[in-house]
Amino acid sequence: MIRYNLYVDCMPGDGLQEIDHASLKRITKVARSLERLKNTSMDKFCTALSREIAIEFNRTMGKIIFDRTVRSQPGAFPFVALPEPIKVVAKATGRLICAHTFKADCTAFTFWLFKKYHYVIATLM
Repeated sequence: MIRYNLYVDCMPGDGLQEIDHASLKRITKVARSLERLKNTSMDKFCTALSREIAIEFNRTMGKIIFDRTVRSQPGAFPFVALPEPIKVVAKATGRLICAHTFKADCTAFTFWLFKKYHYVIATLM
């Protein structure tokens, strides 16, 4: 899996399809409407967000191309193991249903977060 991610991360991004400007504008609009970000410098934040989205989009496009190439020529890449696809079921409303239990994940995250800070541990004792 480490080798696979290394190959995907090192793929050149030149010539790949870029994210649609309208989609990027919609994402930026949603970010600007968040209540918690009203008092921050939105221009700096939106520029960083746009860069991060473009990088992730290029990585995803490279991953799709790499997966298709490895599947079409398995003899040429015997040393690459493709990850198992994650099954995600989408309802008609467009919401995604994942195999995660929110309560268990939240409890584990909260426990880890509390365990990290010494002053929280001292307060709980």
